[in-house]
Amino acid sequence: MFGKKEPKEEQKPVGGIPFFISIICLVLIAINNIYSLPMLIFDRIGTDDFFSLLQNLIAFITIAVFSGFIAKFCLKHELAVLVHEFKHRIFAVLVGNKYKNMKIGKDEGYVVYEYTKKTRIYNALIALAPYYLPLFTIIITGIACIFWWGNHAAIMTFAAIGYGADFYLGVADIGPHQTDFTNIEGGYYVALVYVVSINICIATSLLAWAFDGLNGLVFLCYGLAHISSFFINTVKNAIFS
Repeated sequence: MFGKKEPKEEQKPVGGIPFFISIICLVLIAINNIYSLPMLIFDRIGTDDFFSLLQNLIAFITIAVFSGFIAKFCLKHELAVLVHEFKHRIFAVLVGNKYKNMKIGKDEGYVVYEYTKKTRIYNALIALAPYYLPLFTIIITGIACIFWWGNHAAIMTFAAIGYGADFYLGVADIGPHQTDFTNIEGGYYVALVYVVSINICIATSLLAWAFDGLNGLVFLCYGLAHISSFFINTVKNAIFS
Protein backbone atom coordinates (compact mmCIF):
# COMPACT_ATOMS: atom_id res chain seq x y z
CA MET A 1 0.00 0.00 0.00
CA PHE A 2 1.02 3.56 -0.56
CA GLY A 3 0.16 6.47 1.67
CA LYS A 4 -0.68 10.06 0.93
CA LYS A 5 -0.82 12.97 3.30
CA GLU A 6 -1.97 16.45 2.32
CA PRO A 7 -0.30 18.88 2.50
CA LYS A 8 2.15 18.34 5.36
CA GLU A 9 4.49 15.87 3.74
CA GLU A 10 6.57 16.52 0.64
CA GLN A 11 5.09 14.48 -2.21
CA LYS A 12 6.18 13.37 -5.63
CA PRO A 13 4.31 15.10 -8.47
CA VAL A 14 1.04 13.41 -9.39
CA GLY A 15 -0.59 13.28 -12.79
CA GLY A 16 0.14 10.75 -15.48
CA ILE A 17 -1.21 10.04 -18.96
CA PRO A 18 -4.90 9.64 -17.92
CA PHE A 19 -4.78 13.04 -16.22
CA PHE A 20 -3.34 14.79 -19.27
CA ILE A 21 -5.84 13.05 -21.57
CA SER A 22 -8.62 14.30 -19.31
CA ILE A 23 -7.26 17.85 -19.66
CA ILE A 24 -7.49 17.61 -23.45
CA CYS A 25 -11.06 16.30 -23.22
CA LEU A 26 -12.08 19.02 -20.74
CA VAL A 27 -10.59 21.79 -22.87
CA LEU A 28 -12.48 20.42 -25.88
CA ILE A 29 -15.77 20.31 -23.96
CA ALA A 30 -15.17 23.78 -22.49
CA ILE A 31 -14.54 25.28 -25.95
CA ASN A 32 -17.69 23.61 -27.27
CA ASN A 33 -19.83 24.84 -24.38
CA ILE A 34 -18.53 28.41 -24.61
CA TYR A 35 -19.51 28.41 -28.27
CA SER A 36 -22.75 26.41 -27.98
CA LEU A 37 -24.32 28.26 -25.04
CA PRO A 38 -24.77 31.56 -26.94
CA MET A 39 -25.96 29.54 -29.95
CA LEU A 40 -28.58 27.92 -27.73
CA ILE A 41 -29.86 31.31 -26.63
CA PHE A 42 -29.92 32.66 -30.19
CA ASP A 43 -31.67 29.50 -31.38
CA ARG A 44 -34.54 30.08 -28.95
CA ILE A 45 -35.07 33.73 -29.95
CA GLY A 46 -38.49 34.07 -31.53
CA THR A 47 -40.04 31.14 -29.70
CA ASP A 48 -43.15 31.73 -27.61
CA ASP A 49 -41.41 30.98 -24.33
CA PHE A 50 -38.12 32.77 -25.04
CA PHE A 51 -38.57 35.46 -22.40
CA SER A 52 -39.51 32.85 -19.83
CA LEU A 53 -36.33 30.92 -20.67
CA LEU A 54 -34.28 34.10 -20.47
CA GLN A 55 -35.75 34.85 -17.04
CA ASN A 56 -34.61 31.41 -15.89
CA LEU A 57 -31.06 32.14 -17.01
CA ILE A 58 -30.95 35.59 -15.42
CA ALA A 59 -32.46 34.22 -12.20
CA PHE A 60 -29.87 31.43 -11.98
CA ILE A 61 -26.96 33.84 -12.46
CA THR A 62 -28.37 36.37 -9.98
CA ILE A 63 -29.06 33.78 -7.28
CA ALA A 64 -25.66 32.12 -7.75
CA VAL A 65 -23.83 35.46 -7.45
CA PHE A 66 -25.80 36.34 -4.31
CA SER A 67 -25.14 32.89 -2.82
CA GLY A 68 -21.41 33.24 -3.52
CA PHE A 69 -21.43 36.64 -1.82
CA ILE A 70 -23.10 35.16 1.27
CA ALA A 71 -20.68 32.22 1.26
CA LYS A 72 -17.76 34.64 1.36
CA PHE A 73 -18.84 35.79 4.82
CA CYS A 74 -20.30 32.55 6.19
CA LEU A 75 -17.97 29.83 4.90
CA LYS A 76 -14.52 30.68 6.21
CA HIS A 77 -11.77 29.49 8.54
CA GLU A 78 -12.48 26.03 10.00
CA LEU A 79 -15.74 25.61 8.09
CA ALA A 80 -14.13 26.42 4.74
CA VAL A 81 -11.20 24.12 5.53
CA LEU A 82 -13.64 21.34 6.51
CA VAL A 83 -15.47 21.58 3.18
CA HIS A 84 -12.17 21.73 1.29
CA GLU A 85 -10.70 18.65 2.95
CA PHE A 86 -14.01 16.78 2.86
CA LYS A 87 -14.00 17.11 -0.94
CA HIS A 88 -10.55 15.52 -0.98
CA ARG A 89 -11.90 12.75 1.22
CA ILE A 90 -15.03 12.13 -0.86
CA PHE A 91 -13.14 11.75 -4.12
CA ALA A 92 -10.40 9.64 -2.51
CA VAL A 93 -12.99 7.16 -1.23
CA LEU A 94 -15.01 7.20 -4.47
CA VAL A 95 -12.04 5.97 -6.49
CA GLY A 96 -11.37 3.13 -4.07
CA ASN A 97 -8.82 4.48 -1.61
CA LYS A 98 -8.88 3.81 2.12
CA TYR A 99 -9.54 6.88 4.26
CA LYS A 100 -7.30 7.17 7.34
CA ASN A 101 -7.92 10.52 9.03
CA MET A 102 -8.46 14.22 8.47
CA LYS A 103 -7.05 17.27 10.27
CA ILE A 104 -8.90 20.59 10.29
CA GLY A 105 -7.26 23.82 11.44
CA LYS A 106 -8.29 27.46 11.33
CA ASP A 107 -6.84 28.12 7.89
CA GLU A 108 -5.30 24.82 6.83
CA GLY A 109 -5.82 21.09 7.01
CA TYR A 110 -5.04 17.79 5.36
CA VAL A 111 -6.44 14.36 4.58
CA VAL A 112 -4.56 11.10 4.99
CA TYR A 113 -5.54 8.13 2.84
CA GLU A 114 -3.96 4.98 1.46
CA TYR A 115 -3.84 4.31 -2.24
CA THR A 116 -2.78 1.35 -4.31
CA LYS A 117 -0.85 1.14 -7.54
CA LYS A 118 -4.20 0.78 -9.30
CA THR A 119 -5.74 3.92 -7.81
CA ARG A 120 -2.58 6.05 -7.96
CA ILE A 121 -3.66 7.45 -11.35
CA TYR A 122 -6.50 9.30 -9.60
CA ASN A 123 -4.27 11.21 -7.16
CA ALA A 124 -4.19 14.33 -9.34
CA LEU A 125 -7.98 14.37 -9.52
CA ILE A 126 -8.17 13.94 -5.75
CA ALA A 127 -5.70 16.78 -5.20
CA LEU A 128 -7.78 19.16 -7.33
CA ALA A 129 -11.23 17.95 -6.22
CA PRO A 130 -11.95 20.92 -3.89
CA TYR A 131 -11.64 23.30 -6.84
CA TYR A 132 -14.23 21.64 -9.05
CA LEU A 133 -16.40 19.19 -7.10
CA PRO A 134 -19.81 20.94 -6.78
CA LEU A 135 -20.68 19.34 -3.45
CA PHE A 136 -23.32 21.83 -2.32
CA THR A 137 -24.88 21.89 -5.79
CA ILE A 138 -25.26 18.12 -5.84
CA ILE A 139 -26.68 17.86 -2.30
CA ILE A 140 -29.06 20.82 -2.50
CA THR A 141 -30.27 19.98 -6.01
CA GLY A 142 -30.83 16.37 -4.99
CA ILE A 143 -32.97 17.44 -2.03
CA ALA A 144 -34.89 19.88 -4.24
CA CYS A 145 -35.60 17.12 -6.76
CA ILE A 146 -37.13 14.98 -4.01
CA PHE A 147 -39.57 17.68 -2.90
CA TRP A 148 -40.15 19.64 -6.12
CA TRP A 149 -39.69 17.11 -8.92
CA GLY A 150 -41.10 18.55 -12.12
CA ASN A 151 -40.83 22.15 -10.91
CA HIS A 152 -37.90 23.45 -12.94
CA ALA A 153 -37.95 26.93 -11.40
CA ALA A 154 -37.76 25.60 -7.84
CA ILE A 155 -35.01 23.06 -8.55
CA MET A 156 -33.06 25.66 -10.55
CA THR A 157 -33.27 28.11 -7.65
CA PHE A 158 -31.78 25.66 -5.17
CA ALA A 159 -29.15 24.53 -7.68
CA ALA A 160 -28.08 28.16 -8.07
CA ILE A 161 -27.78 28.55 -4.30
CA GLY A 162 -25.55 25.49 -4.09
CA TYR A 163 -23.45 26.41 -7.09
CA GLY A 164 -22.80 29.94 -5.87
CA ALA A 165 -21.29 28.57 -2.66
CA ASP A 166 -19.34 25.87 -4.52
CA PHE A 167 -17.91 28.34 -7.01
CA TYR A 168 -16.80 30.77 -4.34
CA LEU A 169 -15.10 28.10 -2.24
CA GLY A 170 -13.42 26.66 -5.32
CA VAL A 171 -11.93 29.86 -6.71
CA ALA A 172 -11.12 31.40 -3.32
CA ASP A 173 -8.41 28.80 -2.65
CA ILE A 174 -6.76 28.85 -6.08
CA GLY A 175 -3.20 30.08 -6.00
CA PRO A 176 0.47 29.12 -6.51
CA HIS A 177 0.78 28.70 -2.74
CA GLN A 178 -1.50 25.65 -2.80
CA THR A 179 0.36 22.35 -2.67
CA ASP A 180 -2.68 20.83 -4.40
CA PHE A 181 -1.52 22.73 -7.50
CA THR A 182 2.26 22.64 -7.16
CA ASN A 183 2.32 18.85 -6.69
CA ILE A 184 0.73 18.29 -10.09
CA GLU A 185 3.01 17.12 -12.89
CA GLY A 186 3.65 20.17 -15.05
CA GLY A 187 3.16 22.52 -12.13
CA TYR A 188 0.72 25.23 -11.23
CA TYR A 189 -0.35 26.26 -14.74
CA VAL A 190 -1.17 22.71 -15.86
CA ALA A 191 -3.34 22.30 -12.76
CA LEU A 192 -4.89 25.70 -13.41
CA VAL A 193 -5.85 24.72 -16.99
CA TYR A 194 -7.54 21.60 -15.61
CA VAL A 195 -9.46 23.48 -12.93
CA VAL A 196 -10.53 26.34 -15.20
CA SER A 197 -11.62 23.93 -17.95
CA ILE A 198 -13.70 21.71 -15.69
CA ASN A 199 -15.32 24.71 -14.02
CA ILE A 200 -16.25 26.13 -17.41
CA CYS A 201 -17.78 22.76 -18.32
CA ILE A 202 -19.82 22.66 -15.12
CA ALA A 203 -20.91 26.31 -15.22
CA THR A 204 -21.96 26.30 -18.87
CA SER A 205 -23.82 23.00 -18.45
CA LEU A 206 -25.73 24.39 -15.48
CA LEU A 207 -26.53 27.58 -17.40
CA ALA A 208 -27.80 25.61 -20.40
CA TRP A 209 -29.93 23.48 -18.09
CA ALA A 210 -31.24 26.52 -16.20
CA PHE A 211 -32.13 28.18 -19.49
CA ASP A 212 -33.92 25.29 -21.22
CA GLY A 213 -33.81 22.23 -19.00
CA LEU A 214 -32.87 18.92 -20.58
CA ASN A 215 -33.21 20.44 -24.05
CA GLY A 216 -30.39 22.84 -23.21
CA LEU A 217 -28.07 19.99 -22.25
CA VAL A 218 -28.99 18.07 -25.40
CA PHE A 219 -28.11 21.15 -27.45
CA LEU A 220 -24.63 21.22 -25.88
CA CYS A 221 -24.20 17.51 -26.60
CA TYR A 222 -25.02 18.02 -30.28
CA GLY A 223 -22.41 20.75 -30.44
CA LEU A 224 -19.87 18.48 -28.73
CA ALA A 225 -20.56 15.73 -31.27
CA HIS A 226 -19.83 18.15 -34.12
CA ILE A 227 -16.65 19.60 -32.62
CA SER A 228 -15.40 16.10 -31.66
CA SER A 229 -15.94 14.92 -35.22
CA PHE A 230 -14.04 17.94 -36.53
CA PHE A 231 -11.19 17.35 -34.07
CA ILE A 232 -10.91 13.64 -34.94
CA ASN A 233 -10.92 14.32 -38.67
CA THR A 234 -8.27 17.02 -38.25
CA VAL A 235 -6.01 14.63 -36.32
CA LYS A 236 -6.54 11.88 -38.91
CA ASN A 237 -5.66 14.20 -41.76
CA ALA A 238 -2.55 15.42 -39.94
CA ILE A 239 -1.36 11.83 -39.29
CA PHE A 240 -2.17 10.18 -42.62
CA SER A 241 -1.66 13.06 -45.03
